[in-house]
Amino acid sequence: DDGSGSSSSSSSTEAVGAKDILLTLLNEKNLEMNSLTRRLVSERARLGAARRSYGMTVKEERLAKRKLRNLREDDPLDQFPTTLAARESLAKLRESLRISEQNMETNFNAINRTRKDLAATKQQVTRLQEIIDDVSGTALAA
Repeated sequence: DDGSGSSSSSSSTEAVGAKDILLTLLNEKNLEMNSLTRRLVSERARLGAARRSYGMTVKEERLAKRKLRNLREDDPLDQFPTTLAARESLAKLRESLRISEQNMETNFNAINRTRKDLAATKQQVTRLQEIIDDVSGTALAA
């Protein structure tokens, strides 16, 4: 009696201790998942802002090109201040476009990394829940 009774009680206590540890891990993973979800929302908002900025810069570049065409951009001898200013403006807009494209790419990469992290964390949460269910079943059986 003393061998079987203490053995059953001991394994049941171990299962409850393991379950507590697993529940703590599950809670931490859920917090991590919530944090990643908030980060993903924030990154998507930044991407939206970058896209809008890019769109506005594209429109400004088109206007600058049109203005330069009207000022006879193709005439290298045209050194009027308005033409020079238009050329400088177009060069700055092209640089802004390059930077906007880089910002969008950076945001896309950040979103993809966060999506992967979130997917991995969700898998961990699912697996932890399965383990907790197994431990709970073991504790009930013991």
